[in-house]
Amino acid sequence: MPPAETSETMTPTTADARDREILLVRVFDAPRELVFRAWTDPKMLGQWWGPRGFSNPVCEADARVGGKWRIVMRGPDGNDYPHGGEYLEVVPPEKLVMTNALEGDIHPFGESVWTVTFDEVDGKTTVLTRVLCKTRKDRDAMAETGFNQGYGMSLDRLDDILHGRAPDSSPAAAKRDPGTSMALIAKPGEAQMQMTRWFDAPRELVWEAVTRPEHFANWWGPRKYRAVNLQMDVREGGKWSVEQHGGEGEVHPFHGEYLEIAAPRRLVLTQAYRDYPPMVVEMTFTPDGAGTRIDSVLRARSVEERDGMLNSGMEWGMRESYARLDELLVKLAG
Repeated sequence: MPPAETSETMTPTTADARDREILLVRVFDAPRELVFRAWTDPKMLGQWWGPRGFSNPVCEADARVGGKWRIVMRGPDGNDYPHGGEYLEVVPPEKLVMTNALEGDIHPFGESVWTVTFDEVDGKTTVLTRVLCKTRKDRDAMAETGFNQGYGMSLDRLDDILHGRAPDSSPAAAKRDPGTSMALIAKPGEAQMQMTRWFDAPRELVWEAVTRPEHFANWWGPRKYRAVNLQMDVREGGKWSVEQHGGEGEVHPFHGEYLEIAAPRRLVLTQAYRDYPPMVVEMTFTPDGAGTRIDSVLRARSVEERDGMLNSGMEWGMRESYARLDELLVKLAG
């Protein structure tokens, strides 16, 4: 995706912490002050915290150092999940550090420390969330419970709040397909990141949309760019290239090579921007309920290059691309 959408700087992490952290990134088309307020104003926080279908009958937030926060998250089955913690650092509108732990007897993982930073560039705010668990086992248990997907849904609901839309907290919402919830996981100290996205379409159709040039050109890249000079030789050893043209004359060229093709299950290719070193993209297409889940692993040559991709606004670009793919799949299925 085109670079320079955010200037977020990754904070160095000790080797010990790398095995205990989950790192998630999300870009919002909203000013930083508003996004920060949505995290610290209990009235706003209670409207978006939690996956679809969950409500928060109790939401308290005393956003100051030493202050407490507490949310009782109610699931569509009527069960309550009370949790909260203490604010360790509050720097409006730049940074929040707080503890987070479940109350009572439900303890699939222990207390964690959340560091949330807010960085604004050109009216967009990058929210970088570091979740530091006490042990690697706790981190893995958190991931296995569906934390990444649930947090992605929470941030979808936050996006609704920021744009004046009322998020659906009804029990029926939890039964709907995940839709636009994209989970991006980038563990500190690793030269790769993982993305997961669900699509309401059969696997064969999703595969065609990704591998056929007449479809690829209609979804790949943010909405403000057009795909120009697209070339796709979809075979092992074949090349691909495309230019993304913006409305102000900017041109962003991408290119790569197909390394492995196992239709409609697996696609491996390289992707490079201009003359920068290529990354390897591994995509797996898995039937999931009535639709298809794409799991992607993006491998850079180094941690620094991986972090550079994160800082370039890639998450924002992929989220818009996948939203466009959703729209295209509806047309192709119709």
